[in-house]
Amino acid sequence: MIFPQKIKLVSNTMAWDSNTLLGDFLSPCFDLPTTLSDKDASLTINRMVLFAILLFAKTGSRDFFLLHGVSSTRATKKLLPLISDGETKANILRHLWRGLLATYVCQGLPNIFSRRASRPDLAALKQSPQQRWEKVVNVALRSTEEHIVKMVYSLKEEEGEYDSQTEEDKHLISQHLFLKTAEDMVENSGANGESFSFNGVGFGNLS
Repeated sequence: MIFPQKIKLVSNTMAWDSNTLLGDFLSPCFDLPTTLSDKDASLTINRMVLFAILLFAKTGSRDFFLLHGVSSTRATKKLLPLISDGETKANILRHLWRGLLATYVCQGLPNIFSRRASRPDLAALKQSPQQRWEKVVNVALRSTEEHIVKMVYSLKEEEGEYDSQTEEDKHLISQHLFLKTAEDMVENSGANGESFSFNGVGFGNLS
């Protein structure tokens, strides 16, 4: 994958196009106006959250730095409705996007469509989603690592908000992703985060 030499961060219009930087997710020229309506701000931060989850999941659900992409976007998603000024919203999202891009680059520009998260065992597949969530939540409740706890909580909340996604975002993200990511995280990262990876996932093959 070729990383664009120049990323356009500010324009006068909001535009998502089909030429993509990260798989089929975000535009290499992320056109972000200097001010945003409530609707555009909501759509933008929602897309960032989904991208952060997808990136964490598709690189093995154990990268400690990409995990923070999920928690930072989720926090922004919760706080953004409390901000009324459109220019402030645009500035927040612009700097958040820069942070996500910087982390993505530092972790080796992993190709999110060339890696697979681990698959649940056959016994897990025979269980209902509710039973599988109960198992993951029980692991989180016993965990001594706050990052595991907040990720399970965030993923469960995002799944609950899936029906409010736009049809375009539903096309990009399966509802199954949230539960699968939670299961893979507790398996690959360890119940207490003992197997977190602190190395760039794009610099070598995942085992």
